[in-house]
Amino acid sequence: MHREYTRQYHQLRTHIERMLDNGAVIAERAPLTIRRGNQVYQVACGMLISEQSPR
Repeated sequence: MHREYTRQYHQLRTHIERMLDNGAVIAERAPLTIRRGNQVYQVACGMLISEQSPR
């Protein structure tokens, strides 16, 4: 059986790739968690969500 694979959220993927190109790192894969400096982002339901950064 042939299963067609399609990606969703192309713009989100492009945005994350740009973040990674500019120094962000993937901290965890499940759930996808990205760190850029002191800022932490998670991907949930097709959205990039920023956590509160400590002051």
